[in-house]
Amino acid sequence: MKDYYIEENAHAVTINFEWQGSYRPYPIPKKELGMAQGQESMWMMQVLDKPWASKKMLHDLAGYIKRYKPDNKIDWDSTFSIVNSCYN
Repeated sequence: MKDYYIEENAHAVTINFEWQGSYRPYPIPKKELGMAQGQESMWMMQVLDKPWASKKMLHDLAGYIKRYKPDNKIDWDSTFSIVNSCYN
């Protein structure tokens, strides 16, 4: 399993992931957290394509999205279906 932690400040949620021996930041602006790509979470689909992503990381990111943008138009069933299919 890949090592990571998520932190936040007033403007962004940042995934800090371990890559080749050091931690690297991947900031996501809070104002963009609820954006959809089609019906799915835009940010979850973008992180899903990264070689350092993990299923747990994406599920943790979903928690931040739901907390900060609860009135989003994201289809969570579809988003989780895609995420889960990539890790089975």
